[in-house]
Amino acid sequence: MSAPPPPCSVILLAGGGARRLSGEKLSETVGDRSMAARAVDLARAVSDDVLLLAGGRALPADADTTGLRALDDWDAVPGPLGGLGAGLEAARHDWCLLLACDMPFVDRHAVERLLQTAATLEPAEAAGAAPAPDVVAWAAPDGWQPFCALYRREGRTRLRAHAEAGVRSLRGYLDRCTVAVPEGEPTGRDVLFNVNTPADLLRARALAADGMFTDHRAGSASSSTPPAHRGTTA
Repeated sequence: MSAPPPPCSVILLAGGGARRLSGEKLSETVGDRSMAARAVDLARAVSDDVLLLAGGRALPADADTTGLRALDDWDAVPGPLGGLGAGLEAARHDWCLLLACDMPFVDRHAVERLLQTAATLEPAEAAGAAPAPDVVAWAAPDGWQPFCALYRREGRTRLRAHAEAGVRSLRGYLDRCTVAVPEGEPTGRDVLFNVNTPADLLRARALAADGMFTDHRAGSASSSTPPAHRGTTA
């Protein structure tokens, strides 16, 4: 009998710049929701502990931030590495999902795959085997996928040490970690697609119109339906 998936906190990154999208990326709509609202909906669906790192930015009106805990990034650690560190320090659960708000197609099924992999690591650690991985993440041909990945809360001390040693990218940090990789791709090969440019936004809207979008609001008829495979991983 397989172990139940562990609970997780969600570290929601919403503070990155968006120069190529006029600085208003999170207000852009994919389907009938802003990307920020879509990410908040998913975070609420998978966790009772959602940590918001928005860098002082206000989220669009359709993103309900009630009950979310707002945090500041680590001092002197710029970018998502500082957001991850602050989130790990404040998290209530041992595993933390790092979720970027510009990934409109991440769904519960992808998160469940990560948590199921994390659950398989716990017995080995308890049995005194080799140290369990710090991170659960997918790998792509061009490197790790760090923005829809699980991080152990206890890794925050190691993260701080790497940051003080000059590591500034999440992929650079993952290169120094022990990482468990879920078997196979997430359900739907565009699940990890992220929006950085106007062309990305057009593609995301086309995918949403083609049925790729999943609504995670409570009571939504589509909130438990996995998307079909379309396109390629970005």
